[in-house]
Amino acid sequence: MNSFVYCWTDHSQQKLYVGMHKGHVNDGYICSSKYMLNEYKSRPQDFTRQILAIGSYETCRIFEIKVIKAMFDQKVNCYNLNYGGVVLHTPEIRAKISKTHKGKTISEDHKAAIRLWNETQRQLATAETREKISQARRGVPRGALSEEWKAKIGTSLVGKKRSKEFKEAVSARQLGIKRGAYPESGKEKQRIAHTGKKHSPETIEKLRAIKANISEETKAKLSAAKKAYWDRKKGVA
Repeated sequence: MNSFVYCWTDHSQQKLYVGMHKGHVNDGYICSSKYMLNEYKSRPQDFTRQILAIGSYETCRIFEIKVIKAMFDQKVNCYNLNYGGVVLHTPEIRAKISKTHKGKTISEDHKAAIRLWNETQRQLATAETREKISQARRGVPRGALSEEWKAKIGTSLVGKKRSKEFKEAVSARQLGIKRGAYPESGKEKQRIAHTGKKHSPETIEKLRAIKANISEETKAKLSAAKKAYWDRKKGVA
């Protein structure tokens, strides 16, 4: 019985803070959150504390995590930013992270170090974990991208050019070169992912506009590629 779980209520801001402390309930301890502590020091009259549980360190630790997680799940206004080491990325935190990284460029040495780490030290998910992720995502409908997100993607691709090797790889796939048989499991995943999806009228108009602007030379190349592909398929059959 050497620990306790407490809850501070900020009556002015209508916010809560739940924490756990190893010690006596009257030893003067406030909290470990610097955000809440700053608010408390500036206006202590707005705060009251309630003891939620008293017990062993391990018991209080488990109870604290459950209470904070329940607050996150119910979107309770609180000073807590994480539970059990799991950080809650609130919109404010995501905005701060985005601001700090905006305009930064990664050097070639940094990119090389990341590639080396991914190749030599990165812990790959086990087959069991990959299967769990697959099962969790299977059949989950994928909403349409917002206009803001589309604009971000478009901006990120401006000025970028595909390498010759990439173009050749795409061309080879379209011609059926070095392309193995698509597994039935993959076909089923694609079928589930696309079930019920329909192009919006705006997307249909955009596709029509793109097709209308294709040059005769490009049309001829596409036609030749399709013909070669089906010739190969017939030859295999």
